[in-house]
Amino acid sequence: MRKAIIVAVGIIIIFAGVKGCQVIGESKKKPAKKKADKITTVFTEKVMLTSVPVYIESTGVLEAVEKLELFSEVQGIMLPDGGKFKEGISFRKGQVLVALKSNDIRAQLVAQRSSFQRTLTAVMPDLKLDYPNIEKIYQNTM
Repeated sequence: MRKAIIVAVGIIIIFAGVKGCQVIGESKKKPAKKKADKITTVFTEKVMLTSVPVYIESTGVLEAVEKLELFSEVQGIMLPDGGKFKEGISFRKGQVLVALKSNDIRAQLVAQRSSFQRTLTAVMPDLKLDYPNIEKIYQNTM
């Protein structure tokens, strides 16, 4: 008997669930829409023909078409030029691009020349004995 009651209650619950789903499904029917007349509004304005300036803004990296590399023929320290020597700055023909401070290098050159002359003076007696004609050439360089 207990089994019969449990089966009967289960069938009733299943039947009630199916009926409940049908009721909920029928209640969600959409009401018929009324077709409204569409009225389109257009605004107009008179146009005056004028010239319009064009401004183009852009960002990015610029690269020179004609690149130029500079090499110094002498050594020295580059003097400060107030930021004139930078990429993109143009120079006229004959204009000084970079000024170099060469006092230290010039002093070093004078010291090397002095050392050369000292060595040449020490070798002169040997040159005079071995090559008597060449002595005059070296005598003029001192």
